[in-house]
Amino acid sequence: SGGGHEPDGEISARMRGRNIAAKPEAARTAHRLMEELIRQYHFFQVQTIDSFMNALLSGCAFKVGLSARFKLRRNSSDYLELALDEIIAASGRDAASRRLLTGMVRQYLFLENRTGWFPKKDFLAVLKVLFAHQNIYQKGFIKYGDGAQDLFAMKQKFIALVEPMRHSAPEGTHNQFRGWLEDFCTRHTVGFDVDDVSTLWTRDDFPVTKGKDVGPRLQRLWDEARWCLQAIVRLEAYGIFDAHIDLFDRAMGVLKTHQVKDDVLFLEQLNSKARALFDDGLVTVEELYYRLAARFRHYLIDEFQDTNSGQWANLSMMVEEALSTGGTLFYVGDKKQAIYGFRGGKSELFDRLQDDLSPFNVVLETLTGNYRSHRHIVDFNNRIFAV
Repeated sequence: SGGGHEPDGEISARMRGRNIAAKPEAARTAHRLMEELIRQYHFFQVQTIDSFMNALLSGCAFKVGLSARFKLRRNSSDYLELALDEIIAASGRDAASRRLLTGMVRQYLFLENRTGWFPKKDFLAVLKVLFAHQNIYQKGFIKYGDGAQDLFAMKQKFIALVEPMRHSAPEGTHNQFRGWLEDFCTRHTVGFDVDDVSTLWTRDDFPVTKGKDVGPRLQRLWDEARWCLQAIVRLEAYGIFDAHIDLFDRAMGVLKTHQVKDDVLFLEQLNSKARALFDDGLVTVEELYYRLAARFRHYLIDEFQDTNSGQWANLSMMVEEALSTGGTLFYVGDKKQAIYGFRGGKSELFDRLQDDLSPFNVVLETLTGNYRSHRHIVDFNNRIFAV
């Protein structure tokens, strides 16, 4: 993809003549290649990266704690919900589970300023997002510490500092700020969302009409409240999701128990599970080929913009082995489409491969023909991405 010059239905006579001249030779070449493909069809495989990883794991299952007959499931939602239900049920008799859910509820109500009597649906949505991200990027989540508890206390302190301002705001106080004080103190008695704080708090001094004196006590309250607000923003940036990570870690423990019991692996986990084979040195490329009963020397990866770093890491050892023994890698895709971030795909991977594989004489080609869009669409895209 990229830019095209001849839109559909507008092929020039010059190009038409060239195509007619080239057609017999192209037809003979296509026929020869097709015949060759059919004769050696048992060496030809077309599959998704996930299905290839599934075949790889099937041959090395015991090395990563799976049985040879493990079942691959596409939907992990039911298992994640089961794990959450067990944590909720355990909170009635287990103090650790009770503290975990108390932290999540406090987070939900006071820090995220959410409402609702039954937040389980939202908790489950959190687990799904974290599960997907962990398996795409194949990294764990880092907790800030006890930030959530500190944040709760700091928000209460801010409310306690703002309350006296409501009653002692002098004549000449900014009308917008006076209205905010009244509304904030009425609606927030325990927690609040930072987005609910007036932008006037960015000022160094209490917002009053120029020339009006607020007095030292009110200014001290203002200064202390501003310091408190800065601490709240910093704590939220660092630690607001610690409770989510606690819940996720506990849910993963329950999930693993059920996976082992049912001998199940989820589609999202394929690449991260396969990564353990290479990271832990459990298998060599030669052993992989032995277990797959096949040796791959030529690789073609289509829609490369949808390939994430974890998937490429699992393929790279075999690709490099093939390249070092006379094999080939052909990958094609549109870097611009990587903006969608489908399954963790990033445009940077295109450029990184050129550097990583530079010893193998990388050839970069740009496709300039577009056969699916009219000229005005192609010209528009070319103008945008030329800036």
